[in-house]
Amino acid sequence: MNSLEKTQALETAYNDIPYTSVAFPHCQPNRLQALAKLKGLNPPELDNARVLEIGCSFGGNLIPFAIRYPNSQIVGIDLSEIQINIGQKMMQEIGLNNVHLVAADISKVNFENLQFDYIICHGVFSWIPEFVQNAILQLIQTYLTPNGVAFISYNAYPGWHLKDMVKELMQFGTSSDIHHYERIDQAKELFAQTETLLERFHPQTKPEFSRIAQHIQDADKYYVAHEYLEEINQPFYFHQFIKKITPYGLGYITDTSLPSTKTLNIFSGEKYEQLCQYFHRDIVKIEQYTDFINQRPFRCSILTHQHNLNGYNIDKYDMVHEFYELYIKGNLTKSDDNSHWLLPNGNQAFASFPLSDELAKVLNENTVPYPIKELFPLLAKNEEDKNTLTKLLVALVHQESMYISYHTEELAPFGEYPKLSDKFERLIKFVKDNPNITKLSSIYGQPIEFNVFTLYLVKHLDGNHSLDALNNIIRKAFENDELTLNREGKPVPYAEIQDKEISDMLNGTLQYLQNLGYFNNYNEEQQC
Repeated sequence: MNSLEKTQALETAYNDIPYTSVAFPHCQPNRLQALAKLKGLNPPELDNARVLEIGCSFGGNLIPFAIRYPNSQIVGIDLSEIQINIGQKMMQEIGLNNVHLVAADISKVNFENLQFDYIICHGVFSWIPEFVQNAILQLIQTYLTPNGVAFISYNAYPGWHLKDMVKELMQFGTSSDIHHYERIDQAKELFAQTETLLERFHPQTKPEFSRIAQHIQDADKYYVAHEYLEEINQPFYFHQFIKKITPYGLGYITDTSLPSTKTLNIFSGEKYEQLCQYFHRDIVKIEQYTDFINQRPFRCSILTHQHNLNGYNIDKYDMVHEFYELYIKGNLTKSDDNSHWLLPNGNQAFASFPLSDELAKVLNENTVPYPIKELFPLLAKNEEDKNTLTKLLVALVHQESMYISYHTEELAPFGEYPKLSDKFERLIKFVKDNPNITKLSSIYGQPIEFNVFTLYLVKHLDGNHSLDALNNIIRKAFENDELTLNREGKPVPYAEIQDKEISDMLNGTLQYLQNLGYFNNYNEEQQC
């Protein structure tokens, strides 16, 4: 196919099977700014930031930032005119006047004199032809402000090698003349047969194959269709990606989705220094070597203009700048065996021991981002504690499911007559009516889902009902079987529902909405 035919094929594929457009916390501008500052750079401020997202789909990833920063100027561009038209309608219904969505071919777009402080390209780069990849890099070189920050995610080798085999097996072993969703269903039998034979002939391969096969069966079908059944899916070795961006005057800062090399705890002390010397302190070679060790399958790389990275070597890369000015937020939970603390996304954060337990307790008890500088006098009793706490926090801030920022956040209380912010109220309604277009998220960009009780309650949070009135509304809903209360998995008869249970449910849900920032009203006169 020529370039025009490839572009048309891409547009058709995403029009036929669109992604649900959700917020991704690891590529929100807050996180990009924070990580760039941690690496010693001076990225643009957020209040009036100009943000571009390439491949924005319906624009769901832009919503949290657009609500929180109404003075920002945000542009989303996507090849799919159908998705852009729906996204424009969504922004209009929510009331986001600072978001402009454009249907266009990225290889032909011209922003004239407009430049962007933050450019986001998530879930695009590996799934497009090379000439479009080059067009994206050219666009970043041209339209990124001098101290701006860009984000590009891509599938990575060596971790994708076995996934490549599974992808090719799916494409070979399922019928190409049926819909992708039917092919995904068909692949279940193929996977089962393959696992049986691997157990017999290649038992060492079976566990990883089974893990990938299970992931495919559990994932959303639209994701699997594009990830495993589309013609184009090009993973990169990290060093190949760096070689690709270099001619465009772009350089690598760090990644947003995993700890940097030193915080992976793969190497430390003398072994780490030996590694640095072996690779002549070259960041790219050291990072690439680490990818071989941990079989990394995906990268989320932060970039900037090369002139911002003069003298940037592995020693500067491992340094943490303005660390004590950072704020951090995220709930941690204990593993089933109580041996580790788990991140919001379920991955392990660190082992459980007295100091890490105290850190988790403080983070879990605070509903707003907590200043790191206040954690040390609170938790560190001696120099050893201080060093341990520093290691724990540095590891945490590099985890994608933890929120980090150089700005705190004040949460508006729900008050006696709770009223949701207008924009969040409209967003909730839009998501309820269009669940396949986008999902809800907090002001921090963390995806969320409401339960039945919350969805019922938010309809009445218009500022016209007192807390007592809301209690009565909820009791009436239980009486009329509009809501059901369960205890130990069994429905409770209405006559047995206690007033305190209703009051606790109401106040707990209002506090939950408050913690999400859904009572915050952001306007052009007052920013966080």
